[in-house]
Amino acid sequence: MRRLAATVLALSLLTSGAQAAERLVDARQVFGFLSAYQSLTPAERNLFTMGYALRQGGKPVVADVTLVESDGKRTPLPVDAEGRFTRLPTAAQLAGKPQVGVDDSVGKIAVSMLVESTAKPAAEMPTAQFSPALAQVNAGVTSKLGMLASLVPKVNRVTFIGVPSGKAVMADGREVDLPMAKEGPTFDPVALKGARAVRFLKAPTRIRFEADK
Repeated sequence: MRRLAATVLALSLLTSGAQAAERLVDARQVFGFLSAYQSLTPAERNLFTMGYALRQGGKPVVADVTLVESDGKRTPLPVDAEGRFTRLPTAAQLAGKPQVGVDDSVGKIAVSMLVESTAKPAAEMPTAQFSPALAQVNAGVTSKLGMLASLVPKVNRVTFIGVPSGKAVMADGREVDLPMAKEGPTFDPVALKGARAVRFLKAPTRIRFEADK
């Protein structure tokens, strides 16, 4: 998979058979990089958000997931129909080194990290807003991971989820078809230098930042 989520985080949660109803995994493994994201100041992460989703065979999956803290306190971590967590552990909870309990009956599942734009999706969007957002993501990774940041691919393109196609509007008014990624049309500010806007038949549902490798 080419998305940053799959590049920096591909955690398989394997069933342990009928001997247990719940599989426990270190929460810091499940929610990789969440602590680093939470430690950024609001100004350092105002252009992007970080989310997580359950996948099974590349498709969304819904499962019962619970945060289990060291004192035994249990907090449900709901998952919506897209497999996305609608609640994440807080920084204080993660500091206590909790575990995540997953319903064993679901089978083998994976967790994908989703780095997305805070910009409001629209049928036409100026491209000027995307380069600063991509730079902010990469700067955040570098500042928190130090030398290890070189092991994490830099995000360099924007994928628009929920639309079948899109066009880049160039400075002279020409329209150029956007390349297609797995989940929608994608825009690379370097490859399409000079584009002033991106245009769709309708507003995308989400705007995701991804890496090529």
